[in-house]
Amino acid sequence: MSKETKKGPDFEKKQPTTYLHDAPVNVPHPGKHQSGVGGPSDCNNNGIDDSKEGERK
Repeated sequence: MSKETKKGPDFEKKQPTTYLHDAPVNVPHPGKHQSGVGGPSDCNNNGIDDSKEGERK
């Protein structure tokens, strides 16, 4: 282990965080963030939430 504590990526000069947009856009924010294609519990990524997949109409 090196005894030099003033070198490395953590000690490089930092830059301010850049923003994706300069101003707000007129796009609605999603009400719920989903992890899968069909919903948060779409484990097989078929576009249908697994909790609704077994339901029959």
